[in-house]
Amino acid sequence: MRLLVDFLCRFGWGMAAALAITPAALVPAGFFRVNLLVVLGLASVAAFLARAEAPGPVWMLAAGAAVVAWIGSIAWFGERTRAGMTLCRVAAALLAAATVLVSAPAGVPAAAGVPAAAGALVSGLVVGLTVHAMLLGHWYLNAPGMSVAALRRMIDWALAAWGCSSCSASRPSRSIPPGCGPSAARPPPCCRSAGWRGSSACRCSSS
Repeated sequence: MRLLVDFLCRFGWGMAAALAITPAALVPAGFFRVNLLVVLGLASVAAFLARAEAPGPVWMLAAGAAVVAWIGSIAWFGERTRAGMTLCRVAAALLAAATVLVSAPAGVPAAAGVPAAAGALVSGLVVGLTVHAMLLGHWYLNAPGMSVAALRRMIDWALAAWGCSSCSASRPSRSIPPGCGPSAARPPPCCRSAGWRGSSACRCSSS
């Protein structure tokens, strides 16, 4: 279930971030309202599951994002553009924090978890921006007079996210093996090396 919580937080963060950078001057308020309801659903399920599966404030962050998304959908229903955009950003920030916490590796220093957190945020943007661009393309059925510039801009953002994800995936892995976290009594030299590659000749343990 923790894997599902991770996915829901990433997806919700990506969707909320995509809404936060969508040009409100080119896209009708109805699009924001409907997609904030999608964020509401993702955050609600994540909060429900995280309360039992992911200890810590993850479920509170997801629940807060759900409340913010619900209020934001009401703001967009009333065509309160400034308030609606602000609430999109708040929901994105809450889900980004939840994503970082739920994706953090257990038993490793905070600094060592930075690459995992960055990868989780980028992957969330890839999914969120891609789905957002698809939904925006379908919205032209409801608003055929909408400028195509909005769709082109969101496709550019999605391609940029894909590019960042590809660059991070092509970098060599420097993961920390078990026994090398703060609980290890005497980490061997291979654990202290910044260039560890997981060689079979290097066995990391607390002995």
